[in-house]
Amino acid sequence: MHWMEGCANLGWGGGLFMGLMMLFGSLFWIALLVLIVLAIMRLWPQATGLPGREDEARSLLRQRYARGEIDKGEYEEKMRDLSS
Repeated sequence: MHWMEGCANLGWGGGLFMGLMMLFGSLFWIALLVLIVLAIMRLWPQATGLPGREDEARSLLRQRYARGEIDKGEYEEKMRDLSS
């Protein structure tokens, strides 16, 4: 009996195990990549083109001005502050 005969005959069990390991390994790397992309989008929304906190602040400021809660001078001053 040759010493490699036992190693060469893995059968369905060995092949199935190897296939599952490759699948789970691929899923791990895909999930890691998705998490990195989501973290970047959350930390730097202006880099992704998504509306960020500054756009929300400007929108809120416009709403307050439209409701009459602040006057024109205060509105313009706060808009300048947001721009700088």
